[in-house]
Amino acid sequence: MIFKTLPSFFDLEKIRNKYFDFYQWLEKTLPFSIFLSIQDIPWEEKKIQTLLSPMETEITSRFQSESRKKEFSLGRILLKKLIEQMTGSDYHSLSILKDSKGKPYLYPETLEKIHISLSHKSSFLWAGVSQKPFGIDIEKKDPRILNLKSKVFSFKKTLAQNEDELTFFSRLWTLQEAAVKCLETDFMDIASNLSLENFENGESLLIYYNKVKDIKIFLKGNSIESENYFFSIMRRE
Repeated sequence: MIFKTLPSFFDLEKIRNKYFDFYQWLEKTLPFSIFLSIQDIPWEEKKIQTLLSPMETEITSRFQSESRKKEFSLGRILLKKLIEQMTGSDYHSLSILKDSKGKPYLYPETLEKIHISLSHKSSFLWAGVSQKPFGIDIEKKDPRILNLKSKVFSFKKTLAQNEDELTFFSRLWTLQEAAVKCLETDFMDIASNLSLENFENGESLLIYYNKVKDIKIFLKGNSIESENYFFSIMRRE
């Protein structure tokens, strides 16, 4: 239904067919989300600007790069359309801004229990909305990620035997980035206090345990590999 609420020049039905298998997975794991390549959308700045709030338009005017303008604009448009679809709110009354840490947030903050998340990598853009805390992340399956193994959270060694090393650590890296967004904390906090307890058929059970703050949170992760990229969703249980 979300695809019918956007202007026709987006042609998201065509995009959905292009990434059909991935959208099949999304419908089961994060129904209110949209994934696309920004190259799939023609850059018609005048038409795009009509879909942005005055505050969002002012921010885009600061960008020198056309690709940066497009990425920023499309992310805001998709998130607001998803919120409109989920809540019935007036699209034009909403803005998606960034806090001091670069995290996107909804303005005005009048909608309770609405959580948003954005991720982009290369030309890919993924936007999601949920009524529970969550985070999403995209990462290319790149051998250089193996150089960062020491910065990944802990896991049971037996779990690493289920996949080749590059696949396993690419999955962990996207889960870790998604957990940062889900718990609204920093990368080192997650790397130090998160552990992977179980993994099976693309679903992960993780525990965040901060001994200093005496906080224990159970998390569920879902991940999928597609076109040499990993996509992960993290939610609080």
